[in-house]
Amino acid sequence: MPGPCKQAQTEDTLKTPSIQPLDNDTAVDDTSYYFQDVIFLVENIRFKVPRHHFDLDSVVFRDMFRLPSTENSPLDGSSKENPLRLEGVAKSDFVPFLKVICPKQFHRQETLTVAEWVSVLKLATMWEFEEARELSIRTITQMEMEPAWKIDVARAFNVKQWYWPALRALGESTEPLSNVTERLGIDFTLRVAQLRGMVAGHREAWGALKKLRTQPANAFFLNSPPQASPFSGSVAAPVAVQPAEKVPIDKFIEQLFHEEVKGVPLAVELVALEPKMT
Repeated sequence: MPGPCKQAQTEDTLKTPSIQPLDNDTAVDDTSYYFQDVIFLVENIRFKVPRHHFDLDSVVFRDMFRLPSTENSPLDGSSKENPLRLEGVAKSDFVPFLKVICPKQFHRQETLTVAEWVSVLKLATMWEFEEARELSIRTITQMEMEPAWKIDVARAFNVKQWYWPALRALGESTEPLSNVTERLGIDFTLRVAQLRGMVAGHREAWGALKKLRTQPANAFFLNSPPQASPFSGSVAAPVAVQPAEKVPIDKFIEQLFHEEVKGVPLAVELVALEPKMT
């Protein structure tokens, strides 16, 4: 049996509170849960959504909504007749953005493609939606994306943490260089070609030396101790063959793409070029 204090507490929580009669003439707006809508015009299509998300999460829209309005000059977005016109914004970008910041279902995020997440990143960056920007970056980071495209997006929207992994992928990719040129220009493509040459050259040289070392006669010679020279009586230095079996690809990237990665932390340990032997 519950004690008297526990029983009284339970009875209090179940007790119906005093409810005032409904009277719209004397009602007041709640300070926390009385949201306004805003009407946008994008590519000749109207969108009506809660203004709250734009007001709370974006400095750009917050300042816009604080502009004074008059009876003769109502605030943009306040009606169908006076929508907030988003010039230069594509519907194909705006709809994915709304899916993220104004989900139709509680705690259920709609599935977006990589291209749609790029649209979210684009508008979140332009309108300073910091949380939406961070969410789009985290999501895209974990998705499959062509490295040249990822670098192009990273350049456009200042996502520096994508440079290292994307450049590594480009260095080892077989993606046609024409695709790289189309997105990133000829100068960048030439450096990518040089990077691929350095990667391939390293592997070829290491593979040839490894093959040499595996032959019995060469292995004995390469690993033999110092020998006395019959001509000088001196001791000849041992053959110094210490190839780097793993050379960091990041060293090559730093040489060729210094400006792109300048000041950008690696975030992960140096990635090594594994020798590819057939």
